[in-house]
Amino acid sequence: MPKATRKDNLRALFEVVALKSEQLRQAVRFGDDRLVRLLDRELDPLIVAVVEYHASNSDEIYQQLRFISDLIRDNADDRSCVTRHSSVLSTLLDRYFGDGEERPATGKSEQVRVAAIAGDDNLFNESILNTLSEQVAVVTTDYRYLYANPAHALTLKRRQIEIVGRHVAEFMPGSHFEDFTRTRLDRCFAGETLTFTFSYRPWGREGAACCTMTPFEGNDGRIVGAVVLIRPKQEPCSKIAA
Repeated sequence: MPKATRKDNLRALFEVVALKSEQLRQAVRFGDDRLVRLLDRELDPLIVAVVEYHASNSDEIYQQLRFISDLIRDNADDRSCVTRHSSVLSTLLDRYFGDGEERPATGKSEQVRVAAIAGDDNLFNESILNTLSEQVAVVTTDYRYLYANPAHALTLKRRQIEIVGRHVAEFMPGSHFEDFTRTRLDRCFAGETLTFTFSYRPWGREGAACCTMTPFEGNDGRIVGAVVLIRPKQEPCSKIAA
């Protein structure tokens, strides 16, 4: 297997930051303060990693600056994000085109790393979910993806960043969402945990899977979405009524 290059590492870092930023926008839009705080903590060390990456050529400098500029543009309606990303941009400009005296964008790197892991918020442990072989997704009550782990993204043949914020129906054939999925999600949003079997046939594939939908609560105990777990059907799943 070919060894990852510096360019590959930089691109991967950009993709992770973009994914977290999109998830943060969705959490802000949905008004879930606890999830916003959690994603903020996860985003901080990633921003630090972008700042600490020292470009080795003009192409990498351009990529770094363009990426941060895009983040500022995409988060123009969020003052805190604009302030944070503008500080990063200023630091990068000082490094590559200034007097050589760098200024920290978000405080000392180690302090940011500690802040990112110090909290007791276990609401959305993405580092664990990303390692699962089962498909995991979090869907908000307006039927949009807040999160999809790599296994689910692979099944949908999309990158994670391409899924977050999009409507579930976009990834379903025909009227499958209206005929089947919406009712099940609505029951989950009402507080019910559902486990059922579904066939991959509408997607043009053979086989079946077990799906579990669990209510996803916000910081105030209000249900703000559903955690969807899809695993191979190795034994009978209890079916819910259509």
